[in-house]
Amino acid sequence: MDRMISLHSSWHLAPAEIDANPAPPERRDLLAVFTGSSDTKPHLRMPLVTGLGLCGDCEALYWSRASPPHRALLGQALTPLLRRAKFSIVPPGDALDRASRDQSIGMGAVPVWFDVAPGSGTKIQHSFFRLGSHSAH
Repeated sequence: MDRMISLHSSWHLAPAEIDANPAPPERRDLLAVFTGSSDTKPHLRMPLVTGLGLCGDCEALYWSRASPPHRALLGQALTPLLRRAKFSIVPPGDALDRASRDQSIGMGAVPVWFDVAPGSGTKIQHSFFRLGSHSAH
């Protein structure tokens, strides 16, 4: 992946991690993961974190923007998590150009992007609590 194409592509990932071949889906043991701050759009992200916590083959790696983890430590946790995941949930953030989207693609996890119309009052309708029952192992 050319790091000059996107400023976000290796924000938490070392260039060597992006250059490595990702594992095929059959060797990934997590259905879905979420990585990111929990206090950016918390009305969407916290239900996601809660639901993934109840899913047997899902994980969430999240932090507060007030005290984000050191980049080196985050990279050590993020890389193995994305390498194990088939899908990476990418909820709305501050901008359309999302680091988590690029990092997911770089690690071979399919980004699942969702958003809601501004001011619609829409809440997450899909039950993330049932994700584990739909695993394709």
